Amino acid sequence: MVTEGRVTVDGESAPGTGVTLLHHGIHFVGDCDDIIVRHLRIRVTTGGSSGDCLLFWGKDGGMIERVLVEHCSLMGATDENVNTWGNVRDVTFQWTIIAEGRLPHSMGWLSGVGSDRITIHHCLFAHNADRSPRLAGGVYDVVNNVVYNWSHHNAVKFGQGARVNLVNNVFIPGPQSAATQGCILPEDPGRGTKVYLAGNIGPLTPTGVEDQWLNVTYYEPANGKWITHYPAPEVFRVRQPFSAQAVATQSAKEAYERVLAEAGPKVRDEDDLRVVNEVKTRTGSVGVGPK
Repeated sequence: MVTEGRVTVDGESAPGTGVTLLHHGIHFVGDCDDIIVRHLRIRVTTGGSSGDCLLFWGKDGGMIERVLVEHCSLMGATDENVNTWGNVRDVTFQWTIIAEGRLPHSMGWLSGVGSDRITIHHCLFAHNADRSPRLAGGVYDVVNNVVYNWSHHNAVKFGQGARVNLVNNVFIPGPQSAATQGCILPEDPGRGTKVYLAGNIGPLTPTGVEDQWLNVTYYEPANGKWITHYPAPEVFRVRQPFSAQAVATQSAKEAYERVLAEAGPKVRDEDDLRVVNEVKTRTGSVGVGPK
């Protein structure tokens, strides 16, 4: 656990298949800034509700800020593969594999209220049952990612006043996904949750030029039941993107090829190679590996 100061963890120059942390993640808790994590592989596989691959938690008045995570591989968390909680801001995740959150709690990414100005681009989410990602509170820029084989109703969830750009991503139903329903779920319209959509390829937008809201479903709680709104109502929609850091952006189709070719550490291990191949061949299972 890291509780203060500036930290760099860089495995790019490691020999062989690089650096792997097994059975534990890295938790930044308290007041940390200027954090860089690169070319690192984390395989948790144990730990219950404490089993995050990467946790950023600004607690007890602390702030986690100015974070860069790139070319990592995060798999097998028993809680969240990625978790930002409390006061966390100015975070960029890029070119990272976020996969196979371990059953029964197979989750990709959770950001709570207090997280803000977070960019997720050119990442591969695969074989997570849910939360690929789930975002709350602040402004998020989610661009050029590939999301494969979720098993809950929706791959991506936004709520509690999140303001999200979702641009030129690819959502691919896998063997355990519902291929004929939306993959995006906004929540909490009364708290100001808003989503900007453009260029996303998904189950109901196969080329990315169709009406983007075909992929979006809202479940309204009413008298102990759920009313399904499909597509989601106007209250969630914005016509212009939220201000975010500049990201070199490709079409969803081009991003798919680049993410599968380039995401993860400099040298991929057998789990990285397997997951990427399962995306290409539309095979594999939620939450099973790594061993």
